[in-house]
Amino acid sequence: MDKYVETLDALMKVKKEKKKKEPTIKEKEAFRSAWLSLVADTGLVGRAEQFLYEGFAFCGAEPFYAYLIQTEDQNATLATMFSGKYYGIDSNVSFRLVTHLLALMLNNNAPRNILAPIIKRLPGACVNKDKKRLGTAEKTLEKYFLAELRPDAELCPLADIGTKPVFINEFVALVSSIMDGIENAGSAKGVVVKNIAKMQLSPKKMQK
Repeated sequence: MDKYVETLDALMKVKKEKKKKEPTIKEKEAFRSAWLSLVADTGLVGRAEQFLYEGFAFCGAEPFYAYLIQTEDQNATLATMFSGKYYGIDSNVSFRLVTHLLALMLNNNAPRNILAPIIKRLPGACVNKDKKRLGTAEKTLEKYFLAELRPDAELCPLADIGTKPVFINEFVALVSSIMDGIENAGSAKGVVVKNIAKMQLSPKKMQK
């Protein structure tokens, strides 16, 4: 365990020194490997949880998703994440985590029962301590969801995932509002434009 923590600490130090520069492919691979080894040893507690949030810039939610799908009770793992010490401390990072998780789940055709807590929690993750929508909401949804969603990803009917209509309506209202803002600002990425169109066609169908 100590060697994994040492590796992650070293990577975090390099990240801090490089400030806003993108981590290299080698650094991303090293982070992913060390984090997955650490969380396998300790579970999603302590330093493993801390590194998930503070090291989010390395690989986004992908390492957590890789860990999640290997756990025996995936809903319990998600519940541990949502009730964790670090979830919500930095609202921007927490929203990025949930948003990227949703894209990864849809891309990999994840079981609908684990989509439910993500759909339920995403609107609440998009507010700050003053209960106002995050100023980074549009940038986050564009980068971690719309740019990540594969063309062949299936948008399953939200009515089939086993969550209450009130949560579905909150999710659809939020995502639709954020996408409107992204469209109005204009996006240079073709995949984002295509996925916005795909999502705009889906909410009404998804509520049936």
